[in-house]
Amino acid sequence: MQNNYISIIFEYVPITVALLLVCIGMLRFKTLTRELRVLFLFSILAFASDLCSLILGKYGINNLFVFHVFTPAEFILLSAVYYFKSEKKGVKIALIIVSILFLILAFVDSFFFELLSSVDSISSATESLVLMLYSLFFFYSLLKKLEYKNLFDNPMFWFNSGVLIYFSGNFFLFIFSNYMLGFSDVYFDRMWHIHDILNVAMNILFGLALWKR
Repeated sequence: MQNNYISIIFEYVPITVALLLVCIGMLRFKTLTRELRVLFLFSILAFASDLCSLILGKYGINNLFVFHVFTPAEFILLSAVYYFKSEKKGVKIALIIVSILFLILAFVDSFFFELLSSVDSISSATESLVLMLYSLFFFYSLLKKLEYKNLFDNPMFWFNSGVLIYFSGNFFLFIFSNYMLGFSDVYFDRMWHIHDILNVAMNILFGLALWKR
């Protein structure tokens, strides 16, 4: 019985928080800067992905193909946030090049290395590594050039914190996800709770980014 309650919590809390993030974005949309409007667009995509995965799972349909669609879209949108916030032309060009290379990797991974019925561990792990590097670089830029007297008033601080916490926490989970899935479905589901917790944390921080604007 207790396990059932835990399963329900991990099924519905993440998608509820994702929906709240969308609502915050809708309430604050008129005041959002260009990069934060991209973040709002990401929140809609993330909620739709979570909802689709939940519905398919309830009907016993393999929902792992959703990740193969969501991962490249997620990478492009989060990279776009950094792109619109960046003031240096060289950084913008680098972001575009890396995004194109990642799309190629994601396509090759999904159709030649990992089946659509499995977790896109190569793409997800690569995405995590690259976005971790983005976030560390941006934190350095934030500290070097303070736009706000109080760092906590900077929406990009909260966005960047969400990116770093989520992707650094999930990096090894993504790498070994298919191994865990092949070992035991139950074990995979339990380990995936780590992802759910980090996902909630990221969305809360993204919500603060949208609200602070």
